[in-house]
Amino acid sequence: MRCLICFNEIKKQGIHSLFFNAPICQSCFLKLNRNPKDIPIEKGCVHAYFPYEDQIVSLIYQLKGCKDIALAPVFFAYDAFFLKIKYRDYVLVCAPSTEESNKERGFLHVEEIFSFFNKPFCRCLIKQKDFKQSSLNKKERKEAVKDIIRCLDPPLENKKVLLLDDIVTTGSTLSRCVELLDELHPKKIEIVTLAYTMPKNGGI
Repeated sequence: MRCLICFNEIKKQGIHSLFFNAPICQSCFLKLNRNPKDIPIEKGCVHAYFPYEDQIVSLIYQLKGCKDIALAPVFFAYDAFFLKIKYRDYVLVCAPSTEESNKERGFLHVEEIFSFFNKPFCRCLIKQKDFKQSSLNKKERKEAVKDIIRCLDPPLENKKVLLLDDIVTTGSTLSRCVELLDELHPKKIEIVTLAYTMPKNGGI
């Protein structure tokens, strides 16, 4: 097997090789700088795994911007097994992209990143138009995320929900998603993202 990033042959070494058939070599995985953090946002806490910098930035762009869907499995190569166990009885909901972005890309990138769960995603949220939060102030962000709405009311009452996204930046999008899901009275909502930004002011 060859690494999906560097294309070198993956050498079986260390204890990880006994348990994981990862599509990424250990050298490339170390360059991702895995450093899990719990990021507080307005409507909860996000469990995020990688700082959004260097190699992660490049790979996410290659996946989303260059439509390199083959890269989707590399990010959680060594965490997928444990996440599947931890969230085995959760309903999966992804933070939405616009329909226009999904059609242009040809796939739903967040679903692909978390496809290792091997279970269906509940597509109950839609994003009506794109907005770049980094260019908006706090008030503008709160207004922009109102364009995320529920498109259906799935039976989530008393169920555990896992909300998924690729990156947490300001937390506004995920907080809006939690707000909408809360209206369906789930038992619990957990949030997991691939990456998190490194805030300049010490907080999101």
